[in-house]
Amino acid sequence: MGRIAIQIVLALGIVISAHSQTSQENISRAKEVILALHGDFTWEMFKPSENKFLRSGSRTSQIYLDSTAFFAHELFDNSKIEQISLFGFNPQSTQFYSTAVYNVDTGPHIMSGRLDRKKMKLYFFENDSTKHTLEVLGHNEHRWTSEKLADNVWVPNDLLIVFRRNQ
Repeated sequence: MGRIAIQIVLALGIVISAHSQTSQENISRAKEVILALHGDFTWEMFKPSENKFLRSGSRTSQIYLDSTAFFAHELFDNSKIEQISLFGFNPQSTQFYSTAVYNVDTGPHIMSGRLDRKKMKLYFFENDSTKHTLEVLGHNEHRWTSEKLADNVWVPNDLLIVFRRNQ
């Protein structure tokens, strides 16, 4: 009986240690992503199918919670539209979250998403039929695209937003 108890304790210790290591890896990777997205950026919005520029703006942010979240403020150029948002990582659920509110009548955008670690892409689902992809291209650039679900196939929304860090 004592031998079985020791084996169970050892097995539990290995599982807990592996879980702790995985959790720490998730937090480290999340911080890497958040620090790449945090800062002062300019952005441009395009309609790719027509290679058409739609609008531009800027984003500033402040980092919080030991680099696992940031508050952002976006301003649209040549417009009175602005947005505030909270973007971060929840280590308990291993999901990223994004909550954004605009000063125009659009209501809050509340999304959660997961990181594809190999591609450095975050996939957010706003509802069952809208998927947003945030692709981190490095510390100085990231891109936002959107897709709609039609007949069980993800179809691009013909929207691309490119964010570039201000130098």
